[in-house]
Amino acid sequence: MLSDAEINYERHARAALGAVIASVTGDPANFVSGGTEHQCAPGEAPIAAIVRV
Repeated sequence: MLSDAEINYERHARAALGAVIASVTGDPANFVSGGTEHQCAPGEAPIAAIVRV
C-alpha cells in the first residue's frame, strides 16, 4: 500500500476494514472513515460504533 499510486493507501485500508465489518455483521451497508480529520496523538485512533439491534 505504500507506493506512488494515485489512490491513497487509506482508501485501501478502509475498503479492507469495511469488507471485514460486512462479513462479520452480514450487512454490506457500513461506513469506515479515516484520515487526518480525526486529530489524535501519533499512533492512536478514535473508534466509534453506532449499532442498531
